[in-house]
Amino acid sequence: MNESLYGLILCGGVSSRLGQDKYLLLKDNKPLYKWWIDQLNPFCKKVFISCRKEQIPKIKADAIIPDQSDDTGPLEGIYRAFQYNNKANWLVVAVDLVFINELQIQNLISHNQAPYDAIAYRNPNTGDPFPLCSIYRYTTASAIESQYHSKLKSPRLILQSVNTLMLEINEPKLLEGINTKMDLEHWSHHLN
Repeated sequence: MNESLYGLILCGGVSSRLGQDKYLLLKDNKPLYKWWIDQLNPFCKKVFISCRKEQIPKIKADAIIPDQSDDTGPLEGIYRAFQYNNKANWLVVAVDLVFINELQIQNLISHNQAPYDAIAYRNPNTGDPFPLCSIYRYTTASAIESQYHSKLKSPRLILQSVNTLMLEINEPKLLEGINTKMDLEHWSHHLN
């Protein structure tokens, strides 16, 4: 376990295209948020759930960082995590990244060191850093604060503005989430 590494599972997104809450989808007979807690616990001092206030009653976890705004996207959770502790390094994952496995998490963690401010996978389709399965080191706190108060609330822009180590990923599918009913069907077939 890395004493300065905290986990953050982003659950607050509204799943309008999917038509149901992503964080409650089941993987290994557990809601996704619980599955992710189990994945991150061995590596993190503590794992937090980032969610909207109305989601809190459905989440059975003792470490919740609630969103304060509904219109800032994933940056809301990252910003609130750094408000909670800006001296920690945060391993951030989107709850619907169902194809990521322990190897990709370990790869990020093994590169979690200075001089880098962040560690992210390179999106093979765009070449940009993928912000929703990344480590934001404590040195990104001011960039996160600045981006949060800007018009463009983009975690990707944070990663592009700091010294980010970009890791290659051999399967682009690993960075895909569940956004539509078709994605859910495809994932369900993948499980069987």
